[in-house]
Amino acid sequence: MKSKWTRTWLAAGLAFSLMTAPLAAVAAETPLYRSYTSHSLIKQDGTYWVWGDKQPVPVRIDGLGDVAAVYDGDLIRLVDGTVHYAGALLAGQPMTTVALPHFDNLKQAYATSTELFIIDSMGRLHLIPKQDGQLRLATLQDSQPLAAPAGIEQVSAYYEWYDNTSELTLIARTEDGSIWRSRAGAQRLADWTRIPDISDAIDIQDNLALTKTGELYSWTIRNTRELSVMQSTPGRPIPITGGVRWLQAHRLAHLAVDVDGRLWFWGHTVTGVSDSTLWHEQPEPIRFTTIDKVREAYIVERSLLVLTEGGQLYRTSMYRESMPHNPEFELLQEKVRSVQPGSRHLMIELQDGSLWGLGINKSFELGAGYSHFEQHTPIPLHKPVDVLLNNDPVPLRSGVMIRDGQAFIPLRSIFEQMGATLTWDASRKETTITRDASGATPAVSMLIRYASGEVLMQGRPIALANKPFIVEGVTYLPLRLVSETLGAQVHWSAEEQKIRIVHP
Repeated sequence: MKSKWTRTWLAAGLAFSLMTAPLAAVAAETPLYRSYTSHSLIKQDGTYWVWGDKQPVPVRIDGLGDVAAVYDGDLIRLVDGTVHYAGALLAGQPMTTVALPHFDNLKQAYATSTELFIIDSMGRLHLIPKQDGQLRLATLQDSQPLAAPAGIEQVSAYYEWYDNTSELTLIARTEDGSIWRSRAGAQRLADWTRIPDISDAIDIQDNLALTKTGELYSWTIRNTRELSVMQSTPGRPIPITGGVRWLQAHRLAHLAVDVDGRLWFWGHTVTGVSDSTLWHEQPEPIRFTTIDKVREAYIVERSLLVLTEGGQLYRTSMYRESMPHNPEFELLQEKVRSVQPGSRHLMIELQDGSLWGLGINKSFELGAGYSHFEQHTPIPLHKPVDVLLNNDPVPLRSGVMIRDGQAFIPLRSIFEQMGATLTWDASRKETTITRDASGATPAVSMLIRYASGEVLMQGRPIALANKPFIVEGVTYLPLRLVSETLGAQVHWSAEEQKIRIVHP
């Protein structure tokens, strides 16, 4: 099941404002991007860019424009509120979206490994089952609302044990602030039960509910495993004094910020590695005394990351047998405007609008252009670079990369668009580029040897300041070779982050 996040703030007089859209707009005076998540961004021109999952740097999803938000299930909401299905978001492939008018202005889309839950604009709940882990367009188009409590605003889910079988439980919050529970397994949400003693809820995460007066409640999760999610009595208030204005539930522990900006912790710490990992339970909340004026806090792997109202990002370790009330916090980054958590990493927006990241990076989760298992300090996201050929956007299989101030382009995406033929010799790691003569344009023959970095043009070596390279099976070539090889005019604007190629 995908991890879910929701951010909640408490305004004066304990009036809450909730933001639950998967791609939430980030307030800024002069933002570089319209919005961002842990793995994607929307530029000010409405184009949508993704990274991670074998995409080393941001790459534009072709065929999408004027995007306002992207939801679970590859649902796209445009600025006009219309919702479209885009199938799998694949770089380098022009996308034909399908309008889903019955989901226009939807409230939430929440995906698990086996289904997608959608709350439509009227607060009705839809369940779209997946087949082999994938959605099918027909099931989205034919979806009908379920018999469920009226006026649903938000859903959350977790797994419970029934007769030694793990089964998904769905939690729903309705407009009147009541909380409802139903099994989402074999019964397919046939019966709903209201969780007693909780009213005026404005947020739900796992088995936690936050009310508009700042009270926090929990209820029991059926779980036979030794390392369970938090266990508590139904409707039991969590003893946090002064009222909660922000909440974050995590599989390890829970975090809350009270109205005075103080941070509270309860759940588990962890020691050991792999099969020797031990979880150490702390069921009652403790208040940290070594940090204050807290805005948000997140758990990323074995670190607790805290963002203060002054824009400082701090870290303390979760790797300990118990969490003290006075842990030492290390300053990681200043001038932070906002953060967005992923399942195992954190993206950071600075006040200058740039994006940075830390955490797990084994599949390019941080979009920096290189991978390693974990990044402990923030590194910058590679800037999204667009390529225009004769003023038309070029669909790229992978994003443009900048190394030592020089732009490198994905070879096949560009050269094939310009009429060249590419041949790849996997055993020798060599690419041959050819183009026949046309009128006054001479024939072209270029050989690229990636093992040595040598480039031969018409059989003669070319001196290069930076050698070609391969990342995740994509071959990259210095941009200037486009003009030298095919006679094109190339203009690189670092300010606009655009490459313009003019080719007859």
